[in-house]
Amino acid sequence: MADGIHVPQTPSWQCLRCGKDWPCGPGREWLVAGAARTELSVLAWGIFFQAAEDLPDVPASALHDRFVRWTWTVPSG
Repeated sequence: MADGIHVPQTPSWQCLRCGKDWPCGPGREWLVAGAARTELSVLAWGIFFQAAEDLPDVPASALHDRFVRWTWTVPSG
């Protein structure tokens, strides 16, 4: 485990720490803390494309909600 950080295990995209779909709540907090808003958006899209390759049976709309849409509500700053 990555020192208590909530990180994904691929190809399942489950959190190694809590077992929930990643990014879980703490995983999102970790992503937000490590990137400015624009960087977070670019990172989220990259993760989305990786997850889409690993999870071909999951609808793209569900993956988009999980990996990208939540970033739209992150305050800039």
